[in-house]
Amino acid sequence: MKKNQIIIAILAAAVFMALPLFIEGYWIRVISSIFMYAIITGALNIIAGFAGYAAFGNIVFFGIGAYTTAMLMLRVGFPWWTGVVIGAILAALFAILVGLPILRLRGHYFAIATLGINRAVEQIALDWGSFTGGGKGITLPLPQMEIQGFYAMIYFILFGLLVLTFFTNFLIARGRLGYALRAIRDNEDAAEAS
Repeated sequence: MKKNQIIIAILAAAVFMALPLFIEGYWIRVISSIFMYAIITGALNIIAGFAGYAAFGNIVFFGIGAYTTAMLMLRVGFPWWTGVVIGAILAALFAILVGLPILRLRGHYFAIATLGINRAVEQIALDWGSFTGGGKGITLPLPQMEIQGFYAMIYFILFGLLVLTFFTNFLIARGRLGYALRAIRDNEDAAEAS
């Protein structure tokens, strides 16, 4: 990175770290949602941006993690942070289970397979309304803490994950994995031969 880019990144981080001190809870939640979608986009950048694969199923893993967290909180009584950790582990296991066979596919077949996974999981979530809440979703109880403090905590967690996502993308872009993924994007047959 160039010196100017580093300075801009540090200034932006400082502004985002101080922002919750100056804005209300609604705006903290809005910016937290922006962070969340930026994290998802950063993860999608690895497969769609670097490798050039049209991936339509990545949001499934996010949904599995979120629903696992919600179910553990509502039905088992776990604290939210325990649910998040278990949800992330379950989503990663599902991603490995589904992803390994799908990654053997190329081009349109890969895109269709990921879209199929997306639609199948969505349909299961909608049809299994007694468990997932169907189209209405589910409502989670508020944590046992002051609500503004909770929103600020989520804000900082998501901001930290966003920084980690950017840093991971940066390392991949400049590492061997990034070069390999770009080779796949540019010419999959040549990349496989090398």
